[in-house]
Amino acid sequence: MVPEILVINLDRSPDRLAFIASQMQRLGLEFTRLKATDATMIGDDEFKRLGGTYMRPLSRTELACLHSHSRAWRHCVDSNRPVLVLEDDVVLSEKLPSWLAELDDIDMLDILNLETRGAEKWVSRRPYSSAPKSGIRHYRLFVDRGGSGGYLVRPAAARRLLQRAKHYAAPSDAFLNLAGIPRLRPSQGWRRRFMPRQARRTDFAALSRRRYPSRASSRGSVHLCGGRNSSCGGLRAISP
Repeated sequence: MVPEILVINLDRSPDRLAFIASQMQRLGLEFTRLKATDATMIGDDEFKRLGGTYMRPLSRTELACLHSHSRAWRHCVDSNRPVLVLEDDVVLSEKLPSWLAELDDIDMLDILNLETRGAEKWVSRRPYSSAPKSGIRHYRLFVDRGGSGGYLVRPAAARRLLQRAKHYAAPSDAFLNLAGIPRLRPSQGWRRRFMPRQARRTDFAALSRRRYPSRASSRGSVHLCGGRNSSCGGLRAISP
């Protein structure tokens, strides 16, 4: 089943919505806009209850970001279908459409991290599975220093994430990393071997990466987004 694509976007960031919509249009993909939770919507009671449950105090902005992702997980459970969750500042790979079309034939677990920012990740020595048409290989992920800008989540994992989010909070990327949900499972005869591996475009993190706001750092990514004035017509929206 091809997953629904949810894009988390604040009402006050129409430029970022236009940025991601132009990429989707160029790649021939449809998406649903998930209205992001603003930090001003985090009440005092919730802030006191959850703000101190992480290893350091959390800000209202961090709680609002986690709340937005939690609503994506709720949508995944309610719709009972896989969901590709994207934040609105990612740069998408040209391989994303062909990879999505192969998902039904790929052996995967319930969460697949797609993001890379050049940070080192610890993964299995050999690929766990691969998508031959798109050329994407998938590795079991042990230590993730990436973010929550792009990941595929299935209903079973979304339920576990929602259950954990009732009593615990963290920055959204740390929450995914600390939730205790394996991102790939060992195949028969697999041995536990570790090695650092830099994320590359042909690996599990190849399908999205961050777009940075500074002109110098985003120069290489702007070429991937197409026109900045593309229409956002045809998308659906989910509000809190």
